[in-house]
Formats: sequence, structure tokens, C-alpha cells
Amino acid sequence: MRKFLLVWRKVFTASIQSRLEYRMDVLQRILGACLVQLSALSFLWIVIHQSGDINGWPVGQVLLLMGLVGMGQGLSELFFDSVWQLPMNIVRGNLDRLLIYPVRTLPFLMISSPEIHSFGNFGLGAAYTV
Repeated sequence: MRKFLLVWRKVFTASIQSRLEYRMDVLQRILGACLVQLSALSFLWIVIHQSGDINGWPVGQVLLLMGLVGMGQGLSELFFDSVWQLPMNIVRGNLDRLLIYPVRTLPFLMISSPEIHSFGNFGLGAAYTV
């Protein structure tokens, strides 16, 4: 288990470092994720401004729920986003390459391509929660 965690940490760190190499791309992705979250917040503000509450849910509780969803989405995109690429790896024939690596295939696939915009989703979700 210790060897697996060591390999996992090295692969995850290398993946993040390769994504952080292009600073403007990182900035655009994080800013884009924040803009998506803020557009959802503006839609929510319009609805609550018109109705006062949403079926008995006050503004604070709805913001808490939005924050928890944003944080969950950010964490899932950071650690598990590559699971969606599994069917394409099978179709393209890339899964064979992953199967011969001396690590567990599914965890390696999950961490091999983290999404940088997940930092924006998680950060804004944490801000909503607070």
C-alpha cells in the first residue's frame, strides 16, 4: 500500500506540474470555472430576489448547498475526472498500454489527468459555504 501511495503521489504531482506549466491556461481555466459558479449564483440571486425563498429554503441554506456541491465537484474533477476517459481509451486501444504498467490501472487512470479548473470550483464552493 505504501508503494502504491508513493507512486500515486509522484504521478499526481507530475500531472499537476505539467498542467501548471502554462500559466495563462491555468488562469483562464480557474477564471472560467469561477465565472460559471458566479453565473449560477447570479441566477440564484434573481430567483430569490423575485420569490424571497425557494420552497421554504432561505438564502443561507441554498448558498450552503451550492457551496457543498461546488466543493464536491471540484474534488471529483481533481481526483476522478479521468474515469470519463476510460471508454475512449478502450475505443482508441490505449488501455493496453495502461494495463502493462506495474501499478493498479484504474487508480492510475483516475489521477493521470487532473483538471486545473477544479481549483476554481473548489475555492468558490468553499467561499459559498463560509
